[in-house]
Amino acid sequence: MSVIARFSDNTYQYSIDEAFSCFNNYEGILKDWYTYGHEMRRAVWREVRMPVGVGFGRTLTLAKAANHASKKLADSDGVAVIDDDHSRKLILQQMKLDDVWGVGKRLSQRLSLLGLKTGYDLANRSPKSIRQQFGVTLERTVEELNGVRCLSWDDVKSPKKEIFSTRSLGQRIVKFVDLRKALTTHAVKVGNKARQQHSLIKKLYIFASSSPYDERYFKKGIMYDFPRATDNICHLSSAIAQVTNTLFIEGVAYYRCGVGAIELESSDFQQQDLFIPPVNPALMNCYSLINQRFGRGTLLLASEANKEKWAMRREFLSPRYTTRWSDIPVIRC
Repeated sequence: MSVIARFSDNTYQYSIDEAFSCFNNYEGILKDWYTYGHEMRRAVWREVRMPVGVGFGRTLTLAKAANHASKKLADSDGVAVIDDDHSRKLILQQMKLDDVWGVGKRLSQRLSLLGLKTGYDLANRSPKSIRQQFGVTLERTVEELNGVRCLSWDDVKSPKKEIFSTRSLGQRIVKFVDLRKALTTHAVKVGNKARQQHSLIKKLYIFASSSPYDERYFKKGIMYDFPRATDNICHLSSAIAQVTNTLFIEGVAYYRCGVGAIELESSDFQQQDLFIPPVNPALMNCYSLINQRFGRGTLLLASEANKEKWAMRREFLSPRYTTRWSDIPVIRC
């Protein structure tokens, strides 16, 4: 992200691997957006060794559409630009509805009942009628697809105020070590989500329960306060280890457990503590990059391992062709 930020005086990190850059002050100075986009790609590849797609548009939604085209269209060569009506039409006509930013699969199914199939079909609908049928959010999407700016940085994505990870267990837990592993896995998920939105966790809520249909229903939750807000999964794991001693009751068959971050702080404005040494973020950055590059779960804490016994049942899980080597389809010739 620091490499991308050098190419604009106003950059907003949207997610761990995606960012928006504003070039309002560059109009009239930059004549060739394609060349500038390729300069950005080369810089990221040279310094990070990571291929990226670059999309330019007059609105955030059109920029997202161009970015999608830079990765999906064969003739884009990694850079796509929507700077006139011709390029807008060309790209949106090849874009499925559920690929439009802010639409998604469920909403695209409803829109398909109206005969809409592509992003261009949606752009040609009346914003007023879309608002009456689907609300103001989709109306803004239609306006943005037509080059009318309706969204700003503040509208893009506001950080969550609470983050939870909870699941019913695939198999009842009756051992202390298994409960700790399950809770640690949930805590790591919460920590990863907090780090993605640049938040630090000040307070955790940790709970475990038996089934409400058991003869003797058991449920207990505990608040854990960190001396200083953190996103370090090692700190979260340590908190889980302490709390599990109180949560675990011999003889209870645990059916559900979870972890929630209920008090979050921005990592950009962290209040330092005079008596607590600062934490080097290099370890967590390395952890995130490895799992991002080689797939989720590549790097684990020892206290997370061996979750097959209690993991959620997934007998009908679709193959993960793009993220799991063992799921790649085999073609026999």
